[in-house]
Amino acid sequence: MPTLMIITFTLLAITANVIWYKMKFILKDNDYEVSMFFSHFADIPNMVKLIRKTSDKNEKRTYLGLLLGLFTNISLFAGLMIISFKLQWI
Repeated sequence: MPTLMIITFTLLAITANVIWYKMKFILKDNDYEVSMFFSHFADIPNMVKLIRKTSDKNEKRTYLGLLLGLFTNISLFAGLMIISFKLQWI
């Protein structure tokens, strides 16, 4: 596998984890049930609820940015993984 792909996968994985745990801490600060090691996908509906519940426009924008950043990151990771398998780099 080319070095650039390895670096890209690593950066995407690290970025996704940073975003996800940032969301977990925000949810925990807003009294949502959060597990730091399990049920990561349960945080997504809770984040949507928090976005809908929040009245402050700046907070809402920040939370939505985190959620969209996570979706973008996961999509890029999955897309690059598919391309890598197609090109048989892995």
